[in-house]
Amino acid sequence: MLGEAIRDQIERLTWSLWHGQVDKALGKIDDLETSMEPFRETYTRFPQWVKALSQLRTYIVNNRLLIPNDGERYRKGEAIATGFVESTVNEVVSKRFCKKQQRQWSKEADIPTSQLDFSCCIQ
Repeated sequence: MLGEAIRDQIERLTWSLWHGQVDKALGKIDDLETSMEPFRETYTRFPQWVKALSQLRTYIVNNRLLIPNDGERYRKGEAIATGFVESTVNEVVSKRFCKKQQRQWSKEADIPTSQLDFSCCIQ
């Protein structure tokens, strides 16, 4: 029951972000933290969960002006599909974390996404 409620809260958070409702999304992160609090002692991955929510909150706050309202863009006939970008990022991350490659992310080697050239992948 509680798991379904938490999943519902995550879906609502996602919807808020897709529709550019940043303040509402931040409130939903607070709600998720409150909902997960009873699991502090029993859920072994609770610290990772709290850290992930904290990082998501930081990302949203730092990029609030860049988060588009995709519902509004759709109604205006503007492009909202980012599948090709997401698949490229997922592929890069997968390769980076592949155990055979034995490489890890580091702050020194981190390249800002603004410096990456994905033009070869866009057709």
